[in-house]
Formats: sequence, structure tokens, C-alpha cells
Amino acid sequence: MIMENELYQYLTTLSNKQLVKIIEEPEDYTPEAIQTIRRILLTRNISSEEENDIRKELMMDIFEEHSKKKLFEEKWQPFIALGNLIKQPSLLKQDRYLLIFLMILLTIYYLIFLYTRLSYLYFEITNIQYIGLFFAAVNIIQLVSTPLVINLLYKKQSSGWVLSAGGKTIELVYMLCFLLSYWGDFTYFNITSKLAIFLHILLLTGILVCLNYKQTKQALQITSSTQKQTIIIGIVIGILYYFILKKIYS
Repeated sequence: MIMENELYQYLTTLSNKQLVKIIEEPEDYTPEAIQTIRRILLTRNISSEEENDIRKELMMDIFEEHSKKKLFEEKWQPFIALGNLIKQPSLLKQDRYLLIFLMILLTIYYLIFLYTRLSYLYFEITNIQYIGLFFAAVNIIQLVSTPLVINLLYKKQSSGWVLSAGGKTIELVYMLCFLLSYWGDFTYFNITSKLAIFLHILLLTGILVCLNYKQTKQALQITSSTQKQTIIIGIVIGILYYFILKKIYS
């Protein structure tokens, strides 16, 4: 009896809107609580017009809450997706999550090598020569292209795939040519350099695997001919780029 009195006293402190909301969503309350709320509303002599207005307000509240939730999910989508992927890796089979995972992978790759690229760029600009300007231009392209590609992939633009697949193919081919060329002297590299090279190759390979995954190509509407042309051009440019640098430094 004491508990019933306490419940009644508590419910009487609530506004009409709060009481109607409880009746509209009764799952979290006992049948006794719902009956008590109905009695309280009867004693307050709420008109049907006022009750309809309250229900309209509740519907607007639900709509606003849904809109805020949608905006929040859109703003923090990559982080929410990453959390979902950690909890349930099988979500990678879905196009949406695969693209977000790809964007996260590109971001990780970009951030890992950002300091190195900025250091090289600073050196090239402060030691201005014709060759330095060439390398500075290459570095600027690499610094600008990844954020651009991530934005295009987020918007599901096929150009994002072409730029990313082509650019990463060039980088991977160059790194493999470099590794094969210096394989005999690789034992003289320190552990940091070795780890940096293998991490670079591993990330590039992972990105290219994701880019060429069936669901990714379907989501971005990439045809087989576009895929082949992009990769072949990337391989050719990557080999040429390696030999140009080798010629410059020899």
C-alpha cells in the first residue's frame, strides 16, 4: 500500500505530456502504473483537443529525435562503422561497411606516412632545384590526393576508385621494384627501415585488395575494362617512375 501511494505521488508530479507519453509507450511500466496514470489524467479533466495536441507534440519529438540520431550517425558514420566492424567482422560483406573500412584503411595509411611526406616536402622546398621541384610536386600530389579520394569514395563516385586504384598501384609497383633492386643489400638496412618498407607494402596491398573486391566494384559501378585499364596504366607508370628515380640518383 505504501509503494502504491509513493507511485501515485510520483506520477502526480509528472506533466500531462509525460503521462500521455507513458500511456503511448507502456512497455516499461506495470499495468497498475498505467491504470494509476489513467485515473490521474481523468482527475485533471484534460479535453480531447488538449490530448490530441499532446500526441502531436510527442510525434514531433519522435521525429526530431530521429532526425538528430540520423545527423549524428551521418557525421560520425566512419567511427560508428568501425565500432560495428570490431563487434561483428562479418559486416564487411556488406557494401556500405566495406567502403567505410576502405576509407578507414586509406586514412590510416595517410596518417602513418604523413609526417614523412611533410618532412620530405619541407626539405625539397628549402633546397630548391629542378629535381627538388619535381619531387615536391609528387609529394604534394600524394598529400592532396588521399583526402580527395576518401571524399569521392564517401560520395560513391567511381572517380575515387580510379584515382585510388591507379595511385596505389603505382606506389606498390615502385616499392616492389625498389625492394627487388636492393634485395641483395637488404640485410644492411636497419630494423626501422625494414619495418617501414614492409608496412608500406602491406598497407598498399590491403588497400588494393579492398578496392578490387567484387562488392567494392559493384558499389562504385566499376566495370572489368576500367579495372584492367587502371591497373595496367598504374603498373606501367610505377615501373617508369622507378627507373626515372634510379636514373636521377645513379
